[in-house]
Amino acid sequence: MYQKMINFWEFLHTYFDFRHFLTVAQNLSECMKESGKRRVIFMHAWYTDPASHAQASFLSRNIFLWLVIGQTLAGMRLSEKFLETTDHLDYTCVLPAGLTNGPVTDQEFLTNDTDSIVPGCPSRISRAD
Repeated sequence: MYQKMINFWEFLHTYFDFRHFLTVAQNLSECMKESGKRRVIFMHAWYTDPASHAQASFLSRNIFLWLVIGQTLAGMRLSEKFLETTDHLDYTCVLPAGLTNGPVTDQEFLTNDTDSIVPGCPSRISRAD
């Protein structure tokens, strides 16, 4: 029983260890520097910037963002902050709304180069678009 408890806690520590996003960004940065490549695109998510959490609904902010994906978003934010310190990369972090497996639509794309949330953008976008 004791060994099972240790394994469970090790699993939780591994599952909630969000630093792997930073490690991936650092390793990718180093590989790109060594190979002379500059352009990289990261696909993260809305709400990686903690300041943007205030724009979420009460339930989303206090349950989904905090309990469910909070650590993942924190890890993504760490990698974004790391990218801001690099001078050898030309990078873009795409922060899409929730992606669905729906069909192609005629939905308009809204973009914003400075904020984590795009005002007026729907919360779901089909991957096919």
